Amino acid sequence: MSAETHATRLDEMAREYRDTANRCILPSAARSYENDARSCEAGAAALRRGTCVWQQDEDGAWSTACGKRWEFTWYEHRPSAHDMRFCHHCGQTLGERGYVEPANDES
Repeated sequence: MSAETHATRLDEMAREYRDTANRCILPSAARSYENDARSCEAGAAALRRGTCVWQQDEDGAWSTACGKRWEFTWYEHRPSAHDMRFCHHCGQTLGERGYVEPANDES
C-alpha cells in the first residue's frame, strides 16, 4: 500500500471515529473516539510528510515529528543503534537528529 493510500484510509477512519463520537451518549466514549480520530489524523499527516524526524533533547529523550516522545533506558540511546528504521507511531521512515550542545560564546 502506498503512503498516500494509507494516509487516505487514515483520513477515512478519522471521519468514521469522529462520526461515532458525535453519536455517543457517554462522554467518556465520545472522548475515546475523538482521541482515536486525532491519532488517525496525525498518522495521515506524518505519512504525507514522508519522513518522521526524531529530535533528541538534552535529557536524551526523543520527540517525534508526529507528536510522540520516546526514551531508551538501556544500551545505546538512539534509534539507529536499535535498528529502528520506521516510527513506531506513524510508520514513516525514521530520521534522527541527535542533541548538539549549544555553542558557548564566552570569550
